[in-house]
Amino acid sequence: PPLKPPQPGDDTLREKHALFLSRDFNVDELRRQGFRDKFTQVLERRRPHEVSYLRELGLLHERMQNDQAALSAWDRLHACYVANDQAGTDLDVEASLHRAQILQRLAQPQAALKVLRDVPLAEPLEPVAQEVLKLRCQIATAAGDWNDVRELMTLCVERKSLPCVVALAAGLRTHDRPAEALNLLTQADRTIKGDHERFTLRLEQLKVLAADPGWAPERGRAQIAALFRTTTRDRDTLKDMHAWLKELAQGKQAAGWIAMLRTEARAGTDRPLAALALSAFTSRLPQEAHADFISAWQQVEEKDRLCIELAAEEMLQAGRAAWAWDACEIVAGVPTFREQGRKLPLAVRVAHALHDEASVRELFSETLRLAFPGGAQTIEWARAFEDTGHANLARELFEAALHHLEGTAALQPELFAAHARFLMRQQEFEEAETFLMRMNWTLPAESAKLIFELYQSWGRLPGIESELPKFHLPGAVTNEILFLARQPTAKPTPRP
Repeated sequence: PPLKPPQPGDDTLREKHALFLSRDFNVDELRRQGFRDKFTQVLERRRPHEVSYLRELGLLHERMQNDQAALSAWDRLHACYVANDQAGTDLDVEASLHRAQILQRLAQPQAALKVLRDVPLAEPLEPVAQEVLKLRCQIATAAGDWNDVRELMTLCVERKSLPCVVALAAGLRTHDRPAEALNLLTQADRTIKGDHERFTLRLEQLKVLAADPGWAPERGRAQIAALFRTTTRDRDTLKDMHAWLKELAQGKQAAGWIAMLRTEARAGTDRPLAALALSAFTSRLPQEAHADFISAWQQVEEKDRLCIELAAEEMLQAGRAAWAWDACEIVAGVPTFREQGRKLPLAVRVAHALHDEASVRELFSETLRLAFPGGAQTIEWARAFEDTGHANLARELFEAALHHLEGTAALQPELFAAHARFLMRQQEFEEAETFLMRMNWTLPAESAKLIFELYQSWGRLPGIESELPKFHLPGAVTNEILFLARQPTAKPTPRP
């Protein structure tokens, strides 16, 4: 008949059943369904019936830190596909990845490498296959299997896999093989296109060069300039660059790096990025270097906000709060289409460091009056007020945001979770408990962890089982809380 609802397939039903058993921590039933007397034979391009149960069993044993049992489940899953080779189904890449990770933890690197070598890597590389290749690079370099490493160097460049090239280069650098690392990175730079990719590769080249005790930034002027001729605004990459330069700021070559980076910040191709790099040396910069930052930020755009924000964070940590305040003011003036506020929550911390209570209050008033209290960063603003000793302002901001949501049908689980944790940090445990009893239905992914954290910080973990009925939780959530409470690291936190 028309409009008949679609029927879920058998594979989908088995997946849901296995997930249900996993959340119920029913290891015995998962094992019974997965370890059958004979392997199930399936039709072409179908999945063996045991696979869904074995996958959940393997993941559950890994959570329970039972590596041998998890390895047995993943091995059995792999054997299911091997026994059904007539079905034409590819081997499970995820299973091979987990098998290799467990073997690595069990100090069996050669066995892990053998598993990884057998994984078929289709074009283009899927995320799981990329993780397989990356793990193979890490284990091969750590084990000193240089024949395999040379094969991987060619393979990573051919497949244009940036994470794998970086992992392989890092392993070669750690094992004092700079020539091979530079050769790999140079070949990859010629093959992999894209500004972000080339920036990452050139940054890795600089890391290899700087590891040589005889190398100086003056000798690497061309490589430093080449780095900033490419560009990226990826947060993780920028943080990686900044953390590495902060390490160099403690070394004997710091003065040379400062000279090179000040030049790039004044007249380089990507001046905001160069200014971020220079900020890693803030604690060693002279006062006149402040003008270099202001000059680099004169014609910034929306995409440069991240560079200025990270630089301001470093300036604040280095005790240059006045510089950080100028950075926050420049960010607030950047042309943008943002409707929910241009200012950074970091400005609260900077104003507090400058002992400017009036600015803190002004920032709070502006934030509270936005169309939605706190705009798109309510949690960040509240945490900034809390961390600077203004818990009452954080509470008012949270309450205003929650009140605003009550008049709409919208849900913001992240905001609800942040408010619950705020109450725990303020040791208002009864209020947090009441809030979670009322709102846990809006936090399907977080409720178990939040209730566990509440009773842990309250110092009432031993009696948590008797407390749970009042929350009216689904059985899976109750089981998850009890599992967390049984972990060795789940020690009751005494109430101060």
